[in-house]
Amino acid sequence: AGNYALTAPSGLSASITTKELTITGLTAANRIYDGTTNVTITGTAKYAGLAAIDATRFATPVLSGTRTAAFGDRNVGASKPVPVNGYVAPSANYTLDPLVLVASITPKMLTVTGAVASGRLYDGTTGIKVSGGSLVANGVVSGESVTLETAAVVGTVADKRVGVGKAVTVTGFWLTVTVPAV
Repeated sequence: AGNYALTAPSGLSASITTKELTITGLTAANRIYDGTTNVTITGTAKYAGLAAIDATRFATPVLSGTRTAAFGDRNVGASKPVPVNGYVAPSANYTLDPLVLVASITPKMLTVTGAVASGRLYDGTTGIKVSGGSLVANGVVSGESVTLETAAVVGTVADKRVGVGKAVTVTGFWLTVTVPAV
């Protein structure tokens, strides 16, 4: 090697960019429709992916900041995205990978009361006349208008044979809903 000499290259430059950290430890809870975009987030936000040199500097990888999270809309749906924002990376050397959890909004169950199934003479069918019915109002979200429609209500029994106290399955109730604009 004594017969040669090296000249180091000069004028080189490089960039060091921030490293993305992944947020872990959070879950969005499914809920029943309540007319809002509110969502409950549980768990403790932590970050994963620190450079080895920072492992002791940030020994407790719990994120700071003020968390915000909400469904994109208030409507019923399965596996809806829930963006989570507001957390702060532990230093300027890091950015946080966007976190989007998923949760579902399930329909709010309303109860129909006062429907009456009418007995009839044997006619060889399973159809039974059902009349009446009203909606229990205490389940309707404040500010929304829900009307029970009964024009298409149909009742059926399991078989066409004569009998007393036969269970009637009812279909055909539907709702007309007016929801205020957001």
